[in-house]
Amino acid sequence: MHKRIGILGGTFDPIHSAHLAAADTAIGQLGLDLVYFVPAAVAYHRDSTFATPEQRLHMTQLAIDGDSRFMVSPVDIDRGGNTYSLDTVRELKDQFRHNFPEDTADWFFILGADAFESFGSWRDPDALVSECELVVISRPGSDSSDYPDFPVHQINIPGWEVSSTDIRHQLETGKSVQGLLPQPVIDYISDNGLYQPVQS
Repeated sequence: MHKRIGILGGTFDPIHSAHLAAADTAIGQLGLDLVYFVPAAVAYHRDSTFATPEQRLHMTQLAIDGDSRFMVSPVDIDRGGNTYSLDTVRELKDQFRHNFPEDTADWFFILGADAFESFGSWRDPDALVSECELVVISRPGSDSSDYPDFPVHQINIPGWEVSSTDIRHQLETGKSVQGLLPQPVIDYISDNGLYQPVQS
């Protein structure tokens, strides 16, 4: 059997509705059979995460629970430390070949337009492009001509400007995040005292 599989990595601190919308839209527009959500072991471009790797993994599992099109992979967290997307893709492909030796797959790496801006400085971007096709998520009004250096699939999603940073700020200031996070994630954050209002 031949599959079309997406990979959506991120810190997911916390995972939010735009992440889920990106995966759902990629499935619909590119005919994907499955999207892996891959929480990073450590935060990219900042000193630390606000939730632990285990908490971020659990929130991601809660967010996709019940949707058979989505899976969570702990591959980066299990590896620990700084991880590179090329290693992540290759390890997921190795696992797929081991678990489904009779099957084949096309692979799609999903990332936001902001992350793609620095893609040329990632570890061996040409090798990554040779391993999978790139899918760039951006807000409506962008088009694929905005990304001339590498071949990409362009997907526009209203609300993609929602960010985990903004959501943490809303939580820390006691504002509602209804509609921005899946309800099980909201409940988990409350039950575990994450992203609490800053005490003055």
